[in-house]
Formats: sequence, C-alpha cells, structure tokens
Amino acid sequence: MRYLSLIVVFLISLTACSSLPEQGAKTSYHTPQDPKVMRCVKQCDNARQLCKRLCKRKICPKDTASASHCEKDYEACYQRCGGVVNKD
Repeated sequence: MRYLSLIVVFLISLTACSSLPEQGAKTSYHTPQDPKVMRCVKQCDNARQLCKRLCKRKICPKDTASASHCEKDYEACYQRCGGVVNKD
C-alpha cells in the first residue's frame, strides 16, 4: 500500500509540472509534530527523491529542463499533509 501511494504521488508530480521556482527564493518548512503528518511528509520526500533520480536518468517530463519541478510537487504534497511552506 505504501508503494502504491508513492507511485500515485510520483504520477501526480509528472503531470503537475508547470512553472519553475523563483531563482534565489528561500523556502522554509514547518512540520507539525503529529506522527501521521510526519509519515505523510516522509512519503512526499520519498516521491521527491524518486523524481530527482528519474530526472538524472533523463526520464523527466519533456516540458521540463531539470528536476526543479520535483521541488514544486514536493511543496504541494507537503502542504496536503498539513505542513507549512514559507517562501521568503
């Protein structure tokens, strides 16, 4: 079941590619200390790692030049889990 959720998050990340993050923008993350939220965020992190590995192997979606979309998808996943993303 865990792998199924990772696959779903990964597939969403492949289809949800759009704009690249701002250059030089700083991002901070706040994870509530709830075990359920922390497990969810860990799944987001695993999906991000997989996304980056695939991009290194040139299996990124054709409309992206790099793995930067992995970060945007990670942030969306992180927020869905209940975490807070702040951009400075």
